[in-house]
Amino acid sequence: MFLINHVKEEDFFINGKPVDTAMETVIEKENQFNIFSHIFLNCISVINKNFDKKACIKKYKEKWKALENGENGLKENERLESFEDFLGFNIYHLTQSYKKTTFIETWEKEKKYLGEVSSHKFRSIYDVCQYVFRYWQIAKGNFEIRKDEAGMAFMIDDNSIDEIVETIKSQKYKQICMNDNRDIKDFEVKKKAIQDAFESILPEKSSFEI
Repeated sequence: MFLINHVKEEDFFINGKPVDTAMETVIEKENQFNIFSHIFLNCISVINKNFDKKACIKKYKEKWKALENGENGLKENERLESFEDFLGFNIYHLTQSYKKTTFIETWEKEKKYLGEVSSHKFRSIYDVCQYVFRYWQIAKGNFEIRKDEAGMAFMIDDNSIDEIVETIKSQKYKQICMNDNRDIKDFEVKKKAIQDAFESILPEKSSFEI
């Protein structure tokens, strides 16, 4: 995760509430070995155990129907609204704002389960991740609507490297996330291209690097 343009407090918190987007989606399972699909499903199961979907959407209708959700987001929310339970929430893979009270409240409600998950040294299909706390904030309406596009997440590969470099140089977004993978080709070449892009917008060392 990298900040490539100026940010302000309102990019993360407004009126003391985290900035986020209420956008429902369907959790997709690529194969039985994709552990994250299980984890996301466990997260949403915790939410459905503690919240009534219909009541949540009715109470915070302005957040679920906000134009800032975009055309696709509004259509997806409308398409999935009739289902009794939440099916999943859209994941942006960018910075995430949290209230400390969310952690406290969620832990109080799910103390036994979260305690068990925390005892695991390695991820398993029975776990949740930090998104359970984000989902809790969304279901509770404890967030303010995101007013602009927060950033972009990239997988580093042959198809994306030029766009990544251009995005950094143009500072198109305030933040970007870049993930590599074990199948990446010409790693050193791509690494150098990304480093050069950062050098072009951040030529001086920060106080933390000196």
